[in-house]
Amino acid sequence: MSTNNNQLDKKNIERLVSQNSTSISYIKPNESSKIEFSKYWNSFSQIYISNVKQDFIVCDHCKTILVYKSSTGSGCMINHLRFCQSKLKQANSSGEQQTINNYYKSTFSDKKQIPKDIKRAITTSCVQFVAEDGRAFHLLQGPGFVRLAKQLFDSGQRLPSSTNISIEDLLPTPSTKSRNIDKMYDYYREQLIKFCKSMDSYCAIVDFWCEPFTGCFPYEMENKRAPTIRTFIDDILKNFGLVLDQEKFVVIDNEPTMLCTFNTSCKRIGCSDHYINKQHQYTFTTKTIDEKSVSCDLAQGLFNNVKTLVSNTRRIHKQQNLSKQLVLYADTRFSGAFEMLNVFSSIFDESVQILDSKLSAIYSNIDKDLLVDICHFLFPFDTVLRALSDDKRPTIHRELPFKQYLINKSVIDENDDEAIKQVKSFLGKRLNEKWEITDQHLIAAVLHPNNKHLHKTPQFKDRALFLLKQEMCKHYDRSLSTSSSPVAVSPITSSTSSISCSPSTSSISCSPSISSILCSSSTLSSSLTSITKSVRLDARDILLREAFDKPPSPSVTDMNDIDKEFENYLASTLVMEGDENDDILSFWRQHKQTFPLIASIARDILA
Repeated sequence: MSTNNNQLDKKNIERLVSQNSTSISYIKPNESSKIEFSKYWNSFSQIYISNVKQDFIVCDHCKTILVYKSSTGSGCMINHLRFCQSKLKQANSSGEQQTINNYYKSTFSDKKQIPKDIKRAITTSCVQFVAEDGRAFHLLQGPGFVRLAKQLFDSGQRLPSSTNISIEDLLPTPSTKSRNIDKMYDYYREQLIKFCKSMDSYCAIVDFWCEPFTGCFPYEMENKRAPTIRTFIDDILKNFGLVLDQEKFVVIDNEPTMLCTFNTSCKRIGCSDHYINKQHQYTFTTKTIDEKSVSCDLAQGLFNNVKTLVSNTRRIHKQQNLSKQLVLYADTRFSGAFEMLNVFSSIFDESVQILDSKLSAIYSNIDKDLLVDICHFLFPFDTVLRALSDDKRPTIHRELPFKQYLINKSVIDENDDEAIKQVKSFLGKRLNEKWEITDQHLIAAVLHPNNKHLHKTPQFKDRALFLLKQEMCKHYDRSLSTSSSPVAVSPITSSTSSISCSPSTSSISCSPSISSILCSSSTLSSSLTSITKSVRLDARDILLREAFDKPPSPSVTDMNDIDKEFENYLASTLVMEGDENDDILSFWRQHKQTFPLIASIARDILA
């Protein structure tokens, strides 16, 4: 068996392939081997380096190298073959170990070769276009320009060569484009409204921007008071068929006006990056906060000296003599303090050569060791800020463990410099008191299979699990209320089970990053109601319940189903490998048949 030391990464394996290394071999698994044998292995082979199995496979047809582990199943093979299907050839059925030559990529492209003179003429025209019209180089790779070029190319092919048509006759005039862009706007706006009305779960992100080119709605109200801002937001959402309520989320910064604006009729989630960044701002730029002294004088003195040097060096245009470009602090930039201090620390010794006598005096007051220590302390904060700023995947499940991680990093060590002790004392206390952790953060934390027992934050475990189970009951009740007829229960493992339920509007993701887990309501109902029992209440009984009692609670049998899914999830050994690249939405999409209620919770919370 191979060990971690024998495992190579993809880059090194590709390098060995390009070098025609004899240490690489490709072997197909036998049906009797421990690897799960499937029909897809007919198109793939396992990679071995010096007879040590690697966590990579190679496609026999296009020679693409893929990450593969037996625990993940054949999902990567299936996805790859969807795009490789047109290139498939008869697989080698000999079963013999193949040589490196079978997998060496040809240097010649299968695409039709474009004549050099045509390619040269197009290149010249493109260069003239960006130069004469003052356009960006990457404009030619934009999808809109490519679509235009393709349309012109197709039109040219359809026109007979004998037709004498000028290219100017094909291009619309500015007035024609102006009229049609309004029609196109109206068309896509109607499509967007239909899209928005079909959503049953979404998250609104609200902030103010000063720049006019951000594409945001212009705020032209008479004041910036909370009621006025809320009316402005509600009116915009109403135009798209959206209404905020207790089931809808709003992500905002943590300024007082915003807190008051969204304190009712929604679930407000504060931006954690904003929390962290504001505390850094207070640490280095503020003397008092909340009528209490910050007491970080030593760190603030160093920060102000570095800021003075950086701003003056940038202003007199001498930074071109340095190996790195200096970064000036901006309180609106996440991790702005760390970026300025860290870059200056890296060029500390060479910067003295470009300073005049006045700036040299300020330079001499900077303790280099303290500067390095502060950068070292701030590095984990910068790492967390970047991890929480992922624009492709949800990160709310990371916030609870990250908060505890930073609090632990702020624990004072007896060997710390006095300035570091001051910074740690202030930041650690502020993070613990001001970084708000809501019920949604706790639920999201246990939705990650690697973190469901909250070993790093045991003080929140009981509360988080209680909230998860409470949410499961709500989703169970919701699944019953959306079913207009008795539900035909089928096995939970069946992927093609037929479940009769009332049609409803489609549930569509409001963000491309979560589209993989959101499905239509009919599909969602199939997942949710697959564990429900047929519920038939007498009409008279329902009337009496509505008049005198609370709405009917789940029966003992129903609660047993909820308990069973809850306990099975806690006892499961499912994990996600590679926490830094975790795709929690794909995880719950893959396991929604096993845990339908929890998967539906993930669908809402992680949005």
